Amino acid sequence: MFTSGEIQFYSPVNPYLLSSMQLGNNTDSSTALAREPNTNDRSSYSQAFNEFVSSTIYDYLQIHRRVAARGVSGVSHNGAIRTDEIYSNYTWYSFFEGKDVAMMRENPYLSFQETGRSEGKILGVLHYADPRSLGEEAMRRLTQFDPSLAQEVRDLQQEYQRSSVWQRAPNNLVQRALYALVQERIEWFKTERSQLGDKISENNLSEFIRIASVFYRDLISIHPFEDCNGRATRLFALYGIFIREGLAPPRFRDIDEDFTLSNRELEHEIQEGLNRSNRLYAELAENIRQGRPLEDTVRIAIPDLPDFLEPSNLLMFLRRISFNTNFDPNVLIRAYNNHALEMSFSPDHLFD
Repeated sequence: MFTSGEIQFYSPVNPYLLSSMQLGNNTDSSTALAREPNTNDRSSYSQAFNEFVSSTIYDYLQIHRRVAARGVSGVSHNGAIRTDEIYSNYTWYSFFEGKDVAMMRENPYLSFQETGRSEGKILGVLHYADPRSLGEEAMRRLTQFDPSLAQEVRDLQQEYQRSSVWQRAPNNLVQRALYALVQERIEWFKTERSQLGDKISENNLSEFIRIASVFYRDLISIHPFEDCNGRATRLFALYGIFIREGLAPPRFRDIDEDFTLSNRELEHEIQEGLNRSNRLYAELAENIRQGRPLEDTVRIAIPDLPDFLEPSNLLMFLRRISFNTNFDPNVLIRAYNNHALEMSFSPDHLFD
């Protein structure tokens, strides 16, 4: 089982140990790579990543352009802030748990349209940031950042509330408002990060995780693009900011929990995401040392694989039972009765 101890931080590009610090419970100290990084390793890696992305909206747009250039879902405005309202990838009539709806309604950028109830669940649609329905906290932030634009948005909201006919927000105002909301959050993050000092260490890691969770959730809630928001935002506001600090990009077990986790739960998921990535990189490095195929790295598919379940033993077991065409993988999960054996739906930071 997992024990307290030092967690090893690996680069997804440079497989050398970058730093070592205490994370508390559920950390893994059983693996270490060939050697400690020297000053040149750290300096060259930091410089390389800083040249790739810094915390500006222009980098965010460039990342989106790169992600969306693959033609995902027919996106036509690569690297451009959207000009119209959009709603969640969930279908128009999705069922939500009451606690999930409560979390979404607390979010100052989101609005939830309830359409009915059935069997204790709420039917409705989740709308991303729209000038007509921004919450009080989002408006406060916009007012501090751009008072005149905030007044335009208030005028629109009042007009929308008076009208009995549904009407779109002007495209230009949608784009300018979203652009400003994103810029405001980026400036907030840069300010908060600067207060932590030059280096993230065991003394300020928990605070860095806190501001990272706020930054990521706010940008994914604003959802500034027509599509590919999740991939672009994770690269920019989650994986990127950790890599720049010499830390592994946190690997989420489920990327669809962006809006349904509490602040503390999201912080915990990010901390656990660091652990998942570190164990994955250690397993990849061990497979390289042992001359095994990288495809044998079980944690690519099962990020929360418990330590008591040796990856090589599990792989052998899976290969043996794969000859049984009637085998159901869920049997393995039920056999260990362990939530940690769920397959990952978020390997994107490994392959982007």
